[in-house]
Amino acid sequence: MRHLSWLAIFLGFLVETPIQAEIPVIIIDPGHGGHAVAGSLKERTNSSPNNATTPGGILEKDLTLEFSRILREVILEEARKSGPQVGVLLTREDDRNLNFAERAAIAHRSDTACIVSIHFNAGGGGKAMGSLALIGARARNPNYEIDHAFGKRLAEACSRGVQQYLPASKSRGVITDGHLHGGLGSNFFFQLARHRQLRKVPQVFSRDRVHR
Repeated sequence: MRHLSWLAIFLGFLVETPIQAEIPVIIIDPGHGGHAVAGSLKERTNSSPNNATTPGGILEKDLTLEFSRILREVILEEARKSGPQVGVLLTREDDRNLNFAERAAIAHRSDTACIVSIHFNAGGGGKAMGSLALIGARARNPNYEIDHAFGKRLAEACSRGVQQYLPASKSRGVITDGHLHGGLGSNFFFQLARHRQLRKVPQVFSRDRVHR
């Protein structure tokens, strides 16, 4: 898959990140899934089953799962050819909606190197807006600088891949979760932070904005 060789940049970041594990594992979270809300707002575990759809009616939850499966295979292939030895674990392999406590529990491993949650946002105007990364806000994120550097490079790498098909697409950089849930931030980041071991692991939502 020569057109996805930009993923070498993603693997390169892992080499530069001080992860104490024999074989680091990349956790990929295909956003959404299933047919009903999972978890609860009160416990900050709620996960929506789906959000955006394509003009043809393709569901975001299906795109995130398909893309995550492809991403896993490409990462492993890149690693076999030229990168460090890595593992890749998806938080879901089928059409189910795990709540954020369950997703965080899957990521809670001694060998977790980074956590990337995959999403697609719909945008108006008939134009693809590009790729962006969402991280925890600085005020509640002691790992902010690492997350920001990781998110910036991931958004740039995703954008370079998208540009091969949509030349006008570009990296939208990094934003924080300060606008979510009335300022409380991402419930997924909240659940990940409950696992002390994951607090220094790079965490990011990767979002590609598509037109509708």
